[in-house]
Amino acid sequence: MVHSAVSIADVMTLELITFPIIPTPDIFLVESRLRQHQIRHLPLVDEQGQVVPVVTPHTMAAILSAIVTKVEDLQQKLTQKEGELVAANQRWQQEVAVNQQFEEELGENQHAWQLSQERLESILAFLEAVVWSFDPSIDKLLYLNTATEQVYGRSITEFFGNLRLWESVVHPEDLESYQLAHQTLLSTGAKDIDYRILRPDGAVSWIRHRAHLLTDANNTPIRIYNIAIDITQLKQVEENLKATLVEKEVLLKEIHHRVKNNLQIVSGLLHLQSMAVDEPQTRLHLSEARHRLEAMALIHKKLYGGSVIGNLDVVDYIQNLAVNLLVAYQVTSDRIQLYTTIEPIPLSLDQAIPCGLIINELVSNSLKYGFPNGRSGEIHIELHRSGNDDVALIVRDNGVGLPEELDWRNTQSLGLSLVYDLATEQLDGSMFQGHSEGTAFRIVFSTATIVEAIGQQ
Repeated sequence: MVHSAVSIADVMTLELITFPIIPTPDIFLVESRLRQHQIRHLPLVDEQGQVVPVVTPHTMAAILSAIVTKVEDLQQKLTQKEGELVAANQRWQQEVAVNQQFEEELGENQHAWQLSQERLESILAFLEAVVWSFDPSIDKLLYLNTATEQVYGRSITEFFGNLRLWESVVHPEDLESYQLAHQTLLSTGAKDIDYRILRPDGAVSWIRHRAHLLTDANNTPIRIYNIAIDITQLKQVEENLKATLVEKEVLLKEIHHRVKNNLQIVSGLLHLQSMAVDEPQTRLHLSEARHRLEAMALIHKKLYGGSVIGNLDVVDYIQNLAVNLLVAYQVTSDRIQLYTTIEPIPLSLDQAIPCGLIINELVSNSLKYGFPNGRSGEIHIELHRSGNDDVALIVRDNGVGLPEELDWRNTQSLGLSLVYDLATEQLDGSMFQGHSEGTAFRIVFSTATIVEAIGQQ
């Protein structure tokens, strides 16, 4: 086959054939068109109109294939970008939704806070206590409720306009303690003080003022929260109670004094009667009755003579009672030694009288029967707590002891019978006989009975 030479100039004079560039060109279609027009060599013109090297149908397919590859790459990148855009759009929508939810919650919280503020304002407005907050760092009053008009007799405007008014209204006699309390607040963070104020009409009112200091991380004061209430009526009640208590103490002293005097009068009558009686046994009974009266009279003497009316010094009472018995029976200390071990347990009048009578009877029996024929010995009196709630009263000696055949629970002896009744009925306790040398009795009763009796006074 003979091929004739074709120049570029010859080609340029021929008919212009164009191929539209489509996204997916069919290479076979292009080649078919080239064959249709009997084109073996094809010069191409670029976008600037410049002729590019002549290609054949074979190179045309390669060029178009490269273009297709590039287009596919662009489509892939475009698809990727579209996916990224969709993802970004989704994230944006999520953020918008979150922001909307946050704004809704913020609005709800603000509404709830506003309602809380309104409720608090309503509560503070109806309080009979003055509530205020103060910023010491800038010397500024931040809040004050309307109770100032009721408690201080002054308006809110007056206090906001004059911060020194808080101190100016304090009674001159209480000003120093007020200032000291403020210094305590700055050093300890708290203040609790009662003081008087002067109202505009000249009236004096009592104020109970409490304050709390709030500091920041550097321990710098940033807030002082205060509350003050009018306690004028409370103070008046306290003064009335004090006056009533004084009157009660005077009355009780007079009662105890008269009871003691009456008992001593009866004791004196018994003594006179015993002097007029010749029969020894009768004289002894009268003397014993007199000792019992004197034991009760001594209690009333101690009650009205004490520094605190109604409080019995049980240690002093028992020691005096025992010594008086030694004197009454004319027993010297070189023959009978007396020992007392007494805890300062509080006893009411209802417990002190039975205990005193029990001690009187048991010590009297020891002095009369425990040491015959001038025998010497010891008498011990003890009062102490036994366990958590019980009190034990013990009277013992080292004398000859009781007869073995004596049943002290069912004896005809008035003294022991009286002791047993006092222990079991008056004190609601128990009575036991010891088994040591001599005679020993132990009476145990509950402190609950003491507390109940004291509360009924």
